[in-house]
Amino acid sequence: MKKILEFLTPKWISETWPKGSMGEEDKKTEMKVCVIFSAIFVVIYSMMYFNLFGTNLHDYYVRTDWYFRLVSCSSALLSLIVLWKSPDSKAFMWAVSFGLLLAALLFGAGFNFDLRGIE
Repeated sequence: MKKILEFLTPKWISETWPKGSMGEEDKKTEMKVCVIFSAIFVVIYSMMYFNLFGTNLHDYYVRTDWYFRLVSCSSALLSLIVLWKSPDSKAFMWAVSFGLLLAALLFGAGFNFDLRGIE
């Protein structure tokens, strides 16, 4: 369990910088960006998994098979891990995180966005 927690803890969080330095400001900025994007991702996932705001995403999710749900949940978890493990606004890692978010939405809906049977 300790190794899993060590893997999940980003190395940039444990870095220490002198007070008032640019490194400390960069670390604070990275933390704010990761927290804000994590909140956005959690809201999007909640719309699908917990029917937040009463969207059709939850109805699509309920209609899918278990293996699509499994892939969707694992993609959602992986996107948050990638988001937190890749600070410094690395464009490739942010694109991977966004792609995993998109995969979570597509697999969660079972690639079927037909309203027949929902409305």
